[in-house]
Amino acid sequence: MKADAMKKKAKYNDEELFEKLLTGMSWLESHLREIIQTMVEDADISFEQFLILYYLDKRSNHKITVKELAADRHVSSSAISRKLTYLINNDLIVLKIDPYDRRYRYLTLTSKGEAIAHEIEKVNQERMAKFLDEFGRIRTSELTDEVRQVSKVLIDNKEIKG
Repeated sequence: MKADAMKKKAKYNDEELFEKLLTGMSWLESHLREIIQTMVEDADISFEQFLILYYLDKRSNHKITVKELAADRHVSSSAISRKLTYLINNDLIVLKIDPYDRRYRYLTLTSKGEAIAHEIEKVNQERMAKFLDEFGRIRTSELTDEVRQVSKVLIDNKEIKG
């Protein structure tokens, strides 16, 4: 497979490729930001805070450690902690310290947090259905695979340089 990819000639030279990638990513980021903000604005939470609720909701016991969540999001525990303050203060999640090992801090979804996660997810599912009708399931699957690969390469390169 790699040999086949190497035989193909790139559509753009490196300078054109960088410009197109930069322009495309900038365009995509601005449109995604707009979509994301409309998804969560009624709930008065940020997209990152929604993702925390979403992760907790998808876990069978609605529970995750701060460290696990930070690792899933590829950020530091302190970066996640800043997002948690609002969610805790607004009774969307509860932070519990393990009584047997105080190093472990568990996040648990409250019923209010679960309701908000489901409400936002319902809106997202409706939007996703419209998107799939227009863009197609196969193309969306392929795009998702490519985005995951880009993410992996960026993370790998970040770890090499960081």
